[in-house]
Amino acid sequence: MTRSLLLAAALHLFFAGCTTTKAPEYQIGWTGSRQTKSDAERLYVGASPKIGLPEDFDTPPRVLSSRFPDYPPELIAVGVFGTVVVGFTVEPDGSVSEPAVQGSPPPELAVLALDSIKRWKFAPATKRGVRVRTRLAQQFVFQVE
Repeated sequence: MTRSLLLAAALHLFFAGCTTTKAPEYQIGWTGSRQTKSDAERLYVGASPKIGLPEDFDTPPRVLSSRFPDYPPELIAVGVFGTVVVGFTVEPDGSVSEPAVQGSPPPELAVLALDSIKRWKFAPATKRGVRVRTRLAQQFVFQVE
């Protein structure tokens, strides 16, 4: 009985040591540097996400406000990680419509990315001074290093 308790305690300490308490970092764009969530949101204002389907426009859409998804500690603890790419449309009023996950990322992460992108606001693309719809894609990387 005592050996069982000692073994259970040792395993608990071992697995507790495998988890991380480091705060997740956020990456700007497809190849940018990593920083805290609040810094990433602040720095992303004015950026132009990757254009998913090229369209004819004079000025590309720009991010006015973004909310990056939180990476829940529960998912980190059980090793759920991956990349989620969300395709979406920026409407002439700057809102996001038709968000859709591309590929087959972990479903828990896909939900977080979709909820996040729905709250983004844009200065829409323009063509000859008229606001136009534009299809874009945004990548969200969920990992702890």
